[in-house]
Amino acid sequence: MPEIAFLMGKSSSGKDNIFKALVGDKELNLKTVIMYTTRPMRAGEKEGVEYYYVDNEKALELEAADKVIEMRTYNTVYGEWKYFTVDDGQIRLGSGDKYIVIGTIEAYNKFCAYFGKEAILPIYIEVDDGIRLMRAINREQKQEVPQYEEMCRRFLADSKDFSEEKIKEAGINQRFSNDGTIEDCIRDISGSTQSAEKVWKVLQEKDIKLQRITRISLTNRRMQMHAGSGRDCLMISQKEKSEKSMWRIQSLKIRSVIFRS
Repeated sequence: MPEIAFLMGKSSSGKDNIFKALVGDKELNLKTVIMYTTRPMRAGEKEGVEYYYVDNEKALELEAADKVIEMRTYNTVYGEWKYFTVDDGQIRLGSGDKYIVIGTIEAYNKFCAYFGKEAILPIYIEVDDGIRLMRAINREQKQEVPQYEEMCRRFLADSKDFSEEKIKEAGINQRFSNDGTIEDCIRDISGSTQSAEKVWKVLQEKDIKLQRITRISLTNRRMQMHAGSGRDCLMISQKEKSEKSMWRIQSLKIRSVIFRS
């Protein structure tokens, strides 16, 4: 059963605000895992909240001590910036706690390799590029020293870092749109997380062993059939139940379907 929710998305997708909202949801009761970075602290950020801010020497020291779970290095216009996660006791699998972290697809893959894929729940935030660009500009304008060149580099790099090919290779089957209000996106994520948790517990009590539970939306604008083929269980809402949707489900070779109210 997943113990770590892994939040991903391109820059300016709203994942930082979504992260804060999910952490503040008492029903989800998620513990934060603070990552480390060598980049300068931005306006409004605080030590130990968004990141632990360290210098390059400290990063190398942790890496040499084999404490780094994953690390990404970006060649920015201001030099190399490193982002990494440290095995510093924040994550204790099997303790009964649930965790949430933010990272890239590359970092997600390394988390899966380190902790096991069954322990990770991927949450991918998707936003239209035009909307992202406007958000990025608005955010940069609020900085004491706007770094527009770096903003553009990061925006363009996202196309490669979060390509459809990499998303598919990572096995990320579910996406949450943040094109509208952030409240709608947060509601979708919270609902999906809670539903999966409740259904999993019921199935475990009945001694039904499932490799994975997947929830998809049959009604959104892209008809995202992210369940793939050969899934054990599919969870959809009653309002999404229709002759057409059931035909699509059968084509996916789903073994069982759970309808939620």
